[in-house]
Amino acid sequence: MPKTLSQPANCAIAEKKPPFKFPYFRKPTQAERHAPKYLTENQVNHLIEVSQNCGTNDWKRKRNTLLLMMLFRHGLRRTEARNLRWNEINLEDSQIHITRVKNGKLCVHPIPGREMRMLMKFKRMCVDFVYVFPRSDGGRLSETSFRHILNKIGEYSNIPFRIHPHMFRHGCGFYLANKGVDTRAIQEYLGHRDIQNTVVYTETAPNRFNNFWKD
Repeated sequence: MPKTLSQPANCAIAEKKPPFKFPYFRKPTQAERHAPKYLTENQVNHLIEVSQNCGTNDWKRKRNTLLLMMLFRHGLRRTEARNLRWNEINLEDSQIHITRVKNGKLCVHPIPGREMRMLMKFKRMCVDFVYVFPRSDGGRLSETSFRHILNKIGEYSNIPFRIHPHMFRHGCGFYLANKGVDTRAIQEYLGHRDIQNTVVYTETAPNRFNNFWKD
């Protein structure tokens, strides 16, 4: 009979390792893939209306309503909104001073009447606060809390896609382009360093060829 080879005493048997598994990433649904990258003026107005009745805390409702309006009207990035301080808002001259996070450029925007009235009313509720959109204790709003606000209002609004902060900024760009605002003016307003980032709004504007010919 053939002899079986014995395993050397000092030779450890290699353990069989389980196969490597890649981390799981959920594929976006068809609705998510086709979701618009920006919010229209009507959608923003609907979200603002919903925010006025979302929750039981009147102070938070006013803060969230003002947040949505200013995200859209001033094309604020989420960090710019979270960093915005009361000393950057001139209530006497109706102006807001925005330091853009991408290039550090200072933009000065006018504040329209309705927004101005909301700011003055909310300011009286935040006498000792530094940030315009603070936590309840006056501290800087966290990234998690910021997203939670948008997600909650988005769910109550029944808008059929997930709301992202940058949708308000893109919505601002498309809104101005559709009004016929000059590309350079939009670039300055949004604080774009490269005008190619602004052209994406104006190249699809339906009225860009209006008044080429007059009969």
